[in-house]
Amino acid sequence: MSAVDVSAPRPTRRKLLVLGATGGTGRQEAIVQGSGLDWVLVRPTVLNDRPPRRVVRALTDLSGFHGGTIARADVASFVLDQVDSDAWLHRAPLVSW
Repeated sequence: MSAVDVSAPRPTRRKLLVLGATGGTGRQEAIVQGSGLDWVLVRPTVLNDRPPRRVVRALTDLSGFHGGTIARADVASFVLDQVDSDAWLHRAPLVSW
């Protein structure tokens, strides 16, 4: 798991972006969720080195999801988009193609 603390447009606001695999991260997630910071937990499916598709599915309801892959570049793009967006604020989307 890796995290980047990024300054948002307002100098008094900070956002914590966390990129990690699913499973075994419950304690870490609890710490992030209780931190008082704005945060997004990004959970990629199986990473690959293919060219980016530039289209990402971000899901929190995994009831119909049965696995997938995603390019590292698409995950990086999704994470960077979250710096200036509140679309997934305080949520933990799984990202896949």
